[in-house]
Amino acid sequence: MTVTVKQAQSSLEDLIDRTARGEKVVITRDDKAVAELVPVHQEKPAPKFGFAKGVLEIVSDDEHLKDFKDYMPQQRHVRPGEFADAIIAKMK
Repeated sequence: MTVTVKQAQSSLEDLIDRTARGEKVVITRDDKAVAELVPVHQEKPAPKFGFAKGVLEIVSDDEHLKDFKDYMPQQRHVRPGEFADAIIAKMK
């Protein structure tokens, strides 16, 4: 909505109500926009723990990942301590 300065002065309460409902109001002087009334951003409430209970299903196998096999990095199986052994060997 666009109004002149004089219109804004005479109907400020109505303009504030409109803005509170989410409407943007542009105020003009000499056909040029000089100000804008916009709604104050309300902080979103913190999500409640457990609000998505029952929405997400966690599967216990990797069957669903087979379709993405070509896109996944190759896995290298490392025996326990192998990484540390390699680092120690480089230090010698």
